[in-house]
Amino acid sequence: ILVLDQGKVAEYDSPDNLLSDTNTIFYGLAKESGIVN
Repeated sequence: ILVLDQGKVAEYDSPDNLLSDTNTIFYGLAKESGIVN
């Protein structure tokens, strides 16, 4: 997964790794969309 923030790479890792860290942007997006609790 590649996460951009204002046109720059903010995060780049596997979905499992990004979801395992609650401080990632990707985790926040997944939480907002209801994918994770």
